[in-house]
Amino acid sequence: MNTLKHDLTKTEDKRYHCTVCGATWKSKSSTNCPGVHRYEYGEVPKDLLLEWDLAPLNLKLKEGAIRAAVLSVSYYSLYRREDTEFIDSSLPEAITWNERSRRNLKTIGELKKLNKRPKEGVKPTAVARIHDDFKDKYIWIDLYKDEDTEDGVIENKFITKSSLKQNYLLSEGWIKRIGEPDRLVPNPHLRNAAPMQWFSSSRVETFLVENAEEYARWLITRKRKVEIYEENREAIQAGAEEWRVRENARRHNRSQEPNLLAFLRDHSEQDKNIIEKQVYSCLSCASGCAFNAGFLCAIYPSGPSNIPCPDYCRRR
Repeated sequence: MNTLKHDLTKTEDKRYHCTVCGATWKSKSSTNCPGVHRYEYGEVPKDLLLEWDLAPLNLKLKEGAIRAAVLSVSYYSLYRREDTEFIDSSLPEAITWNERSRRNLKTIGELKKLNKRPKEGVKPTAVARIHDDFKDKYIWIDLYKDEDTEDGVIENKFITKSSLKQNYLLSEGWIKRIGEPDRLVPNPHLRNAAPMQWFSSSRVETFLVENAEEYARWLITRKRKVEIYEENREAIQAGAEEWRVRENARRHNRSQEPNLLAFLRDHSEQDKNIIEKQVYSCLSCASGCAFNAGFLCAIYPSGPSNIPCPDYCRRR
């Protein structure tokens, strides 16, 4: 950042105005001048971009690019769009997630919940950048206009029975309610073992949506029971006496408890109801997808960052 002094002149109302950055004060400023025009929040022209806004738009600074202005007292650098270039020129137009909502563009996951898919040969209208928490990197999500889609379910996926138990936390009773498996496949590891049971992901999604409220309550209850057992596995196996000793120690050191268990104990019933309602919303949302790894969100794979989720869109 430049360390220039402001070029101050007095205005008619006896204020001090810098002819370089354009800022005005009641008294002389002791700050340094950025050497370029200074804009306040909400006043930045559309052709100027903050440096951290470039990557989500598939842009980077050209070699030798210099800042054109700064933002408010923070002096964050602003650059002209003409001083940028594409990071990947093969991508369609890159837009922000908020712009995607305003333009009513949809992801593949959202189209699937509407029983739609992109027309044959149609390219995405735009892409939006999101952070994949599992891979810990940013990825591009294809976006489509309604007029570029057609009716028809995208190729169905299948989920193993073991995944329903391990990742969806469903018991045998719940799985029986889903119904018979859609496929029986020979076990690739043990020749004489029972065949593997596969369930249609669309059927699993439909079942979870139809029973979303009950399933949301089940998830919280089941998760709590699993975490309690895992936390005290050795104590349970060692016997009741050792269990009582560990239980007393746990009460004096609550910071070692699993997050969900601590939340359920320390938070009010109202907070628990909020969590339960969000789980119900996720199951009913157009961005939810069933995979072997569990019921995931196309927008927030690791779960919503805010509750209630601002991107909720009920599937039709």
